[in-house]
Amino acid sequence: MRPLSQLWVLSKGTGRQPRKGTRSLPKHSAAAAPLPSLYNPKWMLSSQLRRANRADLPFLEEMLFEAAFWRPSLPRPLPAVGLRRPDLAKLLFGWGRRGDTGLVAISQSAHSLGAAWYRFWSEGDHSYGFVSEEIPELAIGVRGEARGRGVGSLLLRALLAEARSQGIAQVSLSVEVENPARRLYERMGFLRIGGEGNAWTMLAHTSRGNV
Repeated sequence: MRPLSQLWVLSKGTGRQPRKGTRSLPKHSAAAAPLPSLYNPKWMLSSQLRRANRADLPFLEEMLFEAAFWRPSLPRPLPAVGLRRPDLAKLLFGWGRRGDTGLVAISQSAHSLGAAWYRFWSEGDHSYGFVSEEIPELAIGVRGEARGRGVGSLLLRALLAEARSQGIAQVSLSVEVENPARRLYERMGFLRIGGEGNAWTMLAHTSRGNV
């Protein structure tokens, strides 16, 4: 798989910007780096992205759990229990298959902050945001301590740019209407194309919007 065309950097107080020519970190440098027990957001002076690999599966599962059980007003199950839910258990099963693409955001101190990824699905096996077999479905999760600091925007913008570089014209996702992440998706150019109940199916063209 080709390297990222640019290493995206988010610096505190400077906004989002791609920085060309910056060397990426080693593949496994932040795959499983735990947050300190006394986590201080001030340590996140900047965030960088690297490509996700099979070794990142535990962290991707952690971010899937954060995305699925996002409501702060409701009790959350233990991650091992929540991720056994059939509709969630399959979402990362066999991660690393052809077409799987993901990015991990890490701090300067090599702590994993969040991740975003997309996978292709079929008519007979898909998730809630499925549109077609040619359009991958995107998912994103950010650790609670890192939210509201631009990490999600950084991940989405870079992942949509990566999809475009791979010749992918559109990316879909599913989000509950009340989820604050919906506003981020709309800012990134996602538009509602359908849905069921309180969940929207949204679609973005990788050549448009804020990519």
